[in-house]
Amino acid sequence: MTSNALSTLQLNKAVSRRFNEDVKNRHDLSVIDELLSPQFVNRSPIPGFADTREGVKGFFALMFAAFPDFSCRIAESIAEDDKVVEYFANEGTHRGEFFGIAATGRRVRFEGMHIFALRDGRITEHWNVLDQWA
Repeated sequence: MTSNALSTLQLNKAVSRRFNEDVKNRHDLSVIDELLSPQFVNRSPIPGFADTREGVKGFFALMFAAFPDFSCRIAESIAEDDKVVEYFANEGTHRGEFFGIAATGRRVRFEGMHIFALRDGRITEHWNVLDQWA
């Protein structure tokens, strides 16, 4: 592997790590415009939200209102070509309405995997699978 290819893989992993840290853990929605390309497409769209970066912002705004202590822990991160694949666990306490479900006060945890495609240091596409039984 060339040093240029290695530096691209490292950059891609750093961008993914920053998305998880700044957006998911620090709840900083302003970072989304910086990290997601204007042409971003969510290939695993969430019902009721656009498959664009605006949809991502809307979804996380809802998530953080419903789960104010929401956090994400990345267990594995693998980069190859223009993709980063991560296995993660999300958790938080259900304190506000979420998709019509009133707050329960219960702690929830769910695991999943996602794939980010990146170009020039920005996320261009996203796919994910969630295990909501975890």
